Amino acid sequence: MVSETKTAWYWTLLPINASFGAVGTLIPLFILSLDGTVIDVGLAASAFNLALIPGALIWGRLIDLFQRRRAFILYPSLAEGLILLAFYFVNGLAETTVLYFLFGFVFVALAPAVNMLLMETAPKQFWPTAFAKSSTIMTVGLMLGTIPGAVWTQFFPLRTYFLLAAAFALPSVILALLLVREPPITLERETMLRTRASFVHRLTHSPPFFFLKVPRPEDVKSFYSVLRTGLTQELPLISIATFLFFLSASLFFTSYTPFLKDGGLNNRSIFLVNFLIFFTHAITFPVAGRMNTSYGEVRTAWFGYIIRLLGMLMAVVGAVALRDTALLLETVLVFGLASASFTLWNTALNSIVFKIIGAGRRGELLGIYSAFVGFGLFTGSFFSGFISYSLGYATTFAVALITGVLSMGVFGYFRKAPSSVDSGGPVPHT
Repeated sequence: MVSETKTAWYWTLLPINASFGAVGTLIPLFILSLDGTVIDVGLAASAFNLALIPGALIWGRLIDLFQRRRAFILYPSLAEGLILLAFYFVNGLAETTVLYFLFGFVFVALAPAVNMLLMETAPKQFWPTAFAKSSTIMTVGLMLGTIPGAVWTQFFPLRTYFLLAAAFALPSVILALLLVREPPITLERETMLRTRASFVHRLTHSPPFFFLKVPRPEDVKSFYSVLRTGLTQELPLISIATFLFFLSASLFFTSYTPFLKDGGLNNRSIFLVNFLIFFTHAITFPVAGRMNTSYGEVRTAWFGYIIRLLGMLMAVVGAVALRDTALLLETVLVFGLASASFTLWNTALNSIVFKIIGAGRRGELLGIYSAFVGFGLFTGSFFSGFISYSLGYATTFAVALITGVLSMGVFGYFRKAPSSVDSGGPVPHT
């Protein structure tokens, strides 16, 4: 077994994820409190998602170059706390968007450092246990970041929640100083490609992509030439389905908080329903692993699609007909379905990508796949606000639903690909 001494540093992940959980709910509410519109919420979200892409590239390269782990946990945690503190003092939409961009750029530094340190401080046979324990701590942190908002916003001004979020980051700085030690032997990030547990853990946590190498123009051309031969290749199909899935999700969730505010819900209720997302993720993540084992990745992903689209269909109806308490009850169900579907789909898809990449594919192809994810997130958040402002929330949710159906359709082609992974049967547990 892995000793408690070697796993004590995992608790560094709890407070910093509490900060992140708080911000995801707080930023849209804060922008609306500054008399911003759903367009401003979308622009801020797109700035955050845009920052993740160069951030993942730059921080990944720096971690490989300097081979230091503690610094890439300590200093980003400190920087996040300072950025959150700065939010408290701003009163403009442009400043808020810039700070949110910086927050995303800094936050992405944590992911590769944490994943590498997990593998370097645990024997290989205990990697699945290490990833499971860290995932639990991170998810609890996300929940702890949202649940106080249900009470805090009833008694204090909304912007003061940034002070609490900044305070969440401080223990991570202290714990990093006290508990994180540089491993005696460091690994290259490419090690994450060698085992399913490390690969899936990396891609099922924010941000859901990483770049081993920067895709070159010739790699993109090669990828495009594969597309021209027909939709029979694994990675192009999965990449397109993934782009459409994240595009759909980003369209949907970017506008959902402004929709709830317009529907008469208060900040307390909005914090509570966002807490439900993380809670549902916590209880469905083990289920996703068991479903992968029992039914195979393709069937698990297919089920994730079905419940995701069902939730979006309910949201379209709710946007037309519901307000206040009825809208709150519907949102509980919609968010529960959305969170469960994402856990099932994302775990299954990343297991599929592991098989594809692990079959001799180059790091550049993984970079292209990651670019599809990032572009989907950015594009969805950018257009979500404009569609909602011009055509209404029901239209935005309908577009998200249609995009999800398209993703499901492309994934259906993947099932027919001659070399696709099995649609059923046992697979190793993640």
